[in-house]
Amino acid sequence: DEVYHFLLREVLFHGLIMIPGTHNAESICYAGHLVHTHPPPHVFQMLFGMGGALAGAVYKKGYDVEIYCPMCFPEGNISKAMAYLARRITENTSQMSFLAQHAGPRLQEVTKMLDKNLPPARKENMRA
Repeated sequence: DEVYHFLLREVLFHGLIMIPGTHNAESICYAGHLVHTHPPPHVFQMLFGMGGALAGAVYKKGYDVEIYCPMCFPEGNISKAMAYLARRITENTSQMSFLAQHAGPRLQEVTKMLDKNLPPARKENMRA
């Protein structure tokens, strides 16, 4: 998490557009506070089928959420996609909290935490 947060800060410090891809609620809140001081776009990305409730909570705060799915084009080798998905789950310790976030009562706790700690999107980023 520390390295991910460091990279988020560095991207914004150098004036680049940041589109965080994460299913970690703490990282979503952290990124939300960072982007609040920078011009839009303020967009989050999440994998299709992973974190629908989190995506909904972020969307309700006025941020755009892009849901993506890895594709195996043109060869259609599913093992490459599975390897990618496995890396996404095991790449850092925060993914353990991701797994816990999607289990019963913990999911409600996490979406409440997002509602409380994720700042609303800036007005110029808000959807019409």
